[in-house]
Amino acid sequence: MQKSILLLFLLISCSKSQDISFDDHLNGKWILNKVTCYCFFGEEYDFSKNSIVFNKGKILISNENDKCEFIADCGTYDFLITTKVITIEKKSYNYSIKNNILTLLYIDVPEIADDEISYEFVKDE
Repeated sequence: MQKSILLLFLLISCSKSQDISFDDHLNGKWILNKVTCYCFFGEEYDFSKNSIVFNKGKILISNENDKCEFIADCGTYDFLITTKVITIEKKSYNYSIKNNILTLLYIDVPEIADDEISYEFVKDE
């Protein structure tokens, strides 16, 4: 009986663990549309030169001018997904996808003031 209870407990706890699976909706290229933060880019800043591409467990961060200013330096990185959280280069973001818009909301450090930032990307179809 105790073994059955232990097995049941293990099954329940495993089913509640975080889902570490790739969200197929992320696949493809996403163009940066908007950044919301306590920062200033100027009225003429063209966010659309920045993009990310999810492909086969990797993320490519790029900028038309090779001057990546968002998420990480230009390049290809591994990333980790747990339930609605993406971690890239030791930074974690809550993510949501709605109507081909990907929103990444940086999970800020409470001890640091004004580090809140969110990114809005549009799917490049």
